[in-house]
Amino acid sequence: MYFFGIDVAKKQHEACVIDDQGTTVLAMPVPNTQPGAARFLAAVRKRVGNDPHAVASASKLQDTTSCRFTAS
Repeated sequence: MYFFGIDVAKKQHEACVIDDQGTTVLAMPVPNTQPGAARFLAAVRKRVGNDPHAVASASKLQDTTSCRFTAS
């Protein structure tokens, strides 16, 4: 199982996918555009596959320190 979280912003979001051990699988900036969303989805599929049930929202996770982002 994988969990994802997205820090939403007006121009660019920050997205993170972690596995069930808390290891960061993907952390990337996502431009707030259709091509940006498509690149994010392609990167998720490349790392975790195409099963839509393999990834869940991390909105209920208590520990949000697993992903580290750099300011851009």
